[in-house]
Amino acid sequence: MTVLKPIQYNIVFNRKNRLNKHGEATIQIRCYQNRKSKFFATGIYIAPEYWNKKRQEINTKHDNALILNQRIANQLQAMREYEMTMIKRHGIFSVETIGDYVHFKDDGCFSDFFAEQIEANTTLKKGTVKIRRGTLKKLLTFNKNKKVYFSQITFRFISGFDRYLYSIGLATNSVETIHKTLKIYLNLAIKYDLMEVDKNPYKKFTPKTAPVEREFLLPNELTKIENLTFSIENEALEGIRDMFLLSCYTGLRYSDVRRVSKAHLTKSQKGYSLKYTAKKTNKTLILPLYALFRSDNEKVSKPEKLIHKLLEQRKELYKTSDFDGFPFFDYSNQYSNRELKKIAKLAGIKKSLTTHLARRSFATMAALKVPQPLLQQMMQHSNPRETALYISNNPLILANELEKIEW
Repeated sequence: MTVLKPIQYNIVFNRKNRLNKHGEATIQIRCYQNRKSKFFATGIYIAPEYWNKKRQEINTKHDNALILNQRIANQLQAMREYEMTMIKRHGIFSVETIGDYVHFKDDGCFSDFFAEQIEANTTLKKGTVKIRRGTLKKLLTFNKNKKVYFSQITFRFISGFDRYLYSIGLATNSVETIHKTLKIYLNLAIKYDLMEVDKNPYKKFTPKTAPVEREFLLPNELTKIENLTFSIENEALEGIRDMFLLSCYTGLRYSDVRRVSKAHLTKSQKGYSLKYTAKKTNKTLILPLYALFRSDNEKVSKPEKLIHKLLEQRKELYKTSDFDGFPFFDYSNQYSNRELKKIAKLAGIKKSLTTHLARRSFATMAALKVPQPLLQQMMQHSNPRETALYISNNPLILANELEKIEW
């Protein structure tokens, strides 16, 4: 294992031996560690006659020598302090990571930090990136398309931004989502020591929230969808319907249900189980399909019935194991939601069918019989509050309890 040595810092003038059109060259800070060098701009340009090579500073011939030398010294000191802080915190520190801090510490620009961190996080999904870029765009628009600096971000600034968001017609929960996104990057800036904890305006400012009506399907509505038969011109809708129903009866997210294949299935004496690793959480779960949505007068459960149908449709492919990993469904989310509107119309359902509605329907129905900790595990929620949403104000639970009462 390579031992990381302390970083050596030097001031370098005109490293590329090239002057700009004004006859000036840049001053940089060189950071050297274990045969690796990284150079950082100071933003200062001077003519060669003003550089003291021996002392590595701007000589007194320059009118602003004192001020500019102090700027360089402050940046150098900030880099050294950051290195020491990280060594104390983590035990080691690499020259490879010092640039993230120095770049933003030097100019104090929150909007630049925000933009850089969005692009640097390659694990974010496209939808999340879109939301975060949109938040940054609105922040810059509010600030008259000028950069937003950490010193600007006060309670007054955030309050004004909040009023601006409502003035452009955004709903309460949309505004709250934007504030949540801002808080993510302010907290990240605090971790990078770019902002003091006490200066976080969200310690004083609390965004408004509005209750959300969580639409779901009732059992009789699911039966209508199950009983649909499709004409030849609508034959393609059958696959969308089956994917939707499998999600309704398992609680699988769209990103997971579209990847289900024969390879995810195991069969025991009791019936089929589904083993999968959720794309969103990277957690593995084994769902006993034979135990879900099964009535006493049926030999197999509703999700098992779907699985039998899907396997039968592809039995010719499964004569060899080459196709076991091929998904049963391969529809985009946009296409699925568009086709689900057609299915709703055919079934006479006035609710807006979406791929996510299927998961909500599962959670709402399962909450009738499944304890909250187990439901949280099945839904793969990281926070019990997410699961509690399907239990509090659940009309099915309310109706179920009221039916037990002798009035």
